[in-house]
Amino acid sequence: MTDKKDDTEDKKEVVKEKSKEVISYYLKEPYIPFGICIILSLLLNEFVSLSFFPWFISLYVGLAFMVLGLFMFRWALKHMNLNGETWSPLHIESRTLIVFGPYHYSRNPMFLSLVLLYIALFFFLNNLWGFIMLLPLIALLNRYVIKPREKMFSQTYAETYDDYHSKTSRWI
Repeated sequence: MTDKKDDTEDKKEVVKEKSKEVISYYLKEPYIPFGICIILSLLLNEFVSLSFFPWFISLYVGLAFMVLGLFMFRWALKHMNLNGETWSPLHIESRTLIVFGPYHYSRNPMFLSLVLLYIALFFFLNNLWGFIMLLPLIALLNRYVIKPREKMFSQTYAETYDDYHSKTSRWI
């Protein structure tokens, strides 16, 4: 009887570990956490509409976040191109550690720009659910997208990255 119970516990543990691997595999792609949070926000808003500002405030604040996000994206992209790096968030192999320009202030200016554009979207939509989903979005990005990349950079660039990591914030 004990062997059967132990066998069942072992199988549950294997399934649990396999589930974690599957989740980690899919969430490592940056567009997945963004997509999940955007879709959930839109669906939740269909059931319980949460608007928070008059349309003209949403429009102007949304435009400000959009301009800021596009500026950050372009600035980071320029410095990536100068170093022969690709802008694709799906391409995580790196040939050069970029530590100047926006990378001097944030280790992840591309993701920061996408978060700013996400905020702009939900200002434009006047959807409070998007802001409620912002914290889970950042938590998903930190855990499944950014930390694995930081580990890879630490292994690739050793002390150089560790020094950069200690001097530069992950987000701002």
